[in-house]
This record gives sequence, C-alpha cells and structure tokens, in this order.
Amino acid sequence: MGLDLKNAPEYKLTLGALYTQPIFNGEMIFSADASWEDDTWSLVANAPAHAFIEIDTLYNARLKYEDDRGWSVALFGRNLTDEAYYRATSASSFTTYASPPYEYGIEFGAEF
Repeated sequence: MGLDLKNAPEYKLTLGALYTQPIFNGEMIFSADASWEDDTWSLVANAPAHAFIEIDTLYNARLKYEDDRGWSVALFGRNLTDEAYYRATSASSFTTYASPPYEYGIEFGAEF
C-alpha cells in the first residue's frame, strides 16, 4: 500500500553538548541540545490531512551546580523557541493533542 509508519519519521537528528567546570566545592554543568525530525504522520492511515506532523527544530538547555556534599540546583528550559506542535490526532474529528510549550524551572536535588 506504500503508507508511512505512524510517528516514524524517515530522518531524525539530535545534537547535544555538555561542558563541566569545577567551581567552589563542586562543579558547574552546562548542557544544551537541539533535535530535528522529518515530517511524519500521527495516524496509521496517513490521513486525514490534519494528521500530518511538521515539527521545527526543538532546543533545550540546562545549567546545574552540583556540590561535592551531594546537593544540587539546576535551571532548565525546554522547547526554548516555543514551537507549537503535536504528536497525536483523532481520525474522526479535527482534534489534535498539543505537546508541551516552552517550559522553564528550577530543580533541587540531593544524594544520600
């Protein structure tokens, strides 16, 4: 029949970087990544037209301080360019389910 697989782009690329620098009683860690994927379908039937998914490049970043005593704090951002995209649709209506928008936050961690 020649249909494309659901949520299976022909090409997908992710590029990431990680930089670590000792500082005070621990280390500062910076990481960032970008991901791109080819257009794909969210339904097996490759129809209707609203089930065709086009996602622009997504960017994420994180800055984390890890203390030698086991605690950490991190600032993060996901989908930094606030790309509107979706991964799922409904065949019976024009319903689409959005993926997360631009997100940012602070994370605290402890190891013991």
